[in-house]
Amino acid sequence: MDNIDHFNTLTGLIFDELYRSFPLPISYFHGDKALATMGVEISYTTSEFFDEELPNEYGNLPGTEIKSYRFLIETLSWLRTEGFILADGDHANRDVVLTSKALTALNATPATLKGEESLGKQIGKAAKNVGAETGKQTIGQLVSWVFGFAVKGYFGG
Repeated sequence: MDNIDHFNTLTGLIFDELYRSFPLPISYFHGDKALATMGVEISYTTSEFFDEELPNEYGNLPGTEIKSYRFLIETLSWLRTEGFILADGDHANRDVVLTSKALTALNATPATLKGEESLGKQIGKAAKNVGAETGKQTIGQLVSWVFGFAVKGYFGG
C-alpha cells in the first residue's frame, strides 16, 4: 500500500466513526482504534492518573517507515483544512465532528449504485472488512466518491 491507500483507509475509518456518532464529537487523542484496525502495532501502559490502559508507543503504518500517529494527525489536519471536519481550537484531533459538506456527501447515494445505501453506510460496512485487501479497496473507492461529490457536487463527471 502507498500513502494514498493508507490515507483513504484511515479517512474511511474516521468518516465511519464520525458518521455513526453525528452530531456528537469524538476526540482522537490517541487514535489507537483506527490505527489498530489498519494493522498498526500499539503497545499500552497503565496510566497512574486514569487507572486505564493508554497507548504509549505506536508502530509504523504497515509496510512503511511512516510513523502512524503522525499520519493520523496529518490526515485529521488535512480533513479539517479541506472542510470535511470541524475540531476544537488549534488541534485537529479534539472534539471532531463532520461538517455539513462531509455529512451531505456521506448521505449521498451515487446514481451508479442504483438505490443502494448512502456512502456513509457503505463506508461503515467496508470498515468492518478493512483488514482484507478487498475491504481496503472498497473503502478507498468510497472515500474517493465522497471527495468527488464534495468537490463537484455530483457523481459521474
